[in-house]
Amino acid sequence: MQRRYILALLATALICVLILSGSNPVSRMIGAGDVSSDDASLSVDTFYLEQTREAAYVDTRVDFMAFLPGAFAHDTSVVTAELSVAKLDPQTQLWGSAERADVELLKSLGQIGLYGNYTFSSRGIYRVHMNVSAFTDATKTTVVTDMQSNEAIVQIVGNKPVAFTFDDGPHEYCTLQILDSFDQVGGRATFFVTGYRLEYEEGAALLRRMAETGHQIGNHRYTHKIHSPEMSDEEFKAEVIKTNEAIAAITGTTPVDFRFPWGDADPAKRRIVRDLGMRIWGWDSNIADGGDYSPLSEEATALYLDRIMQKVRPYEVMLFHDAENTYNSAAAISIALEKLTEQGYDFVTLNGLEELKR
Repeated sequence: MQRRYILALLATALICVLILSGSNPVSRMIGAGDVSSDDASLSVDTFYLEQTREAAYVDTRVDFMAFLPGAFAHDTSVVTAELSVAKLDPQTQLWGSAERADVELLKSLGQIGLYGNYTFSSRGIYRVHMNVSAFTDATKTTVVTDMQSNEAIVQIVGNKPVAFTFDDGPHEYCTLQILDSFDQVGGRATFFVTGYRLEYEEGAALLRRMAETGHQIGNHRYTHKIHSPEMSDEEFKAEVIKTNEAIAAITGTTPVDFRFPWGDADPAKRRIVRDLGMRIWGWDSNIADGGDYSPLSEEATALYLDRIMQKVRPYEVMLFHDAENTYNSAAAISIALEKLTEQGYDFVTLNGLEELKR
């Protein structure tokens, strides 16, 4: 992160926003698009959003910092800034009324630092903006940064976070129902997708929705017909790379997370994944136990729901599937998410869970 600060100072027109939070920090780079005025001799390049933390605990005071380029550090510069924080309503999927907080301005070392903080007092998903207006006589230019087009999203949780993870999808019905269910409770999950399913527009659309709504996306190989140890190293590596490329083509981001089909791996295959810069994930509880792919029925859904409720534990990684014929799983998860939310559980990504364990 220090390296990013250095890069930010060297870039003459870059605003970087970093969110930190005590023992459980939440940090992101946040910014807006190109901004300039009619007589502008100074323009603000496209900013970027970098998410380095996804979740923090309730009652956490979150500190915010931003830096303006040196052109605004003159004594004649006028700079104002404020924080804007809104909470997502899971039922309507609309952001609530924004609360605002003051930002302190400090000039030093040829730059302007912007400092503010906000304490999140309840669980949920929040959108955070830092809005900045600046004027300098040196350029006769007013630059306004509006973070609405590129915001930071923070998930605030209680003491019962749990990670639901899904393999083998996406599927046009089952995955869709699961995504809808997580929206209704304001939760997030992790999906390890099988590459060939992204060849179809239904799968690509679901993947885009996962990325846009804050779910974590991982690689589950391109096919799921044979166990990884039965493949040649070359064939296995080609499938992993092909899936990474398919995901990146749809979401714009190359995944760094991998889960082996059936969890089967030999040392050579594990080394290939790690050499590609990817992390290998397992699970704590396999909720499927062979029941994911049973024919849809009220009895099977009830049995699957009971299995979820019996096995769920705070801070655990739970394995599900979302391919075809996982209708009982999708139906049971919809009910379980509501029941578990009432019991104080929060549903986070694998990255979010790792951050909360620190």
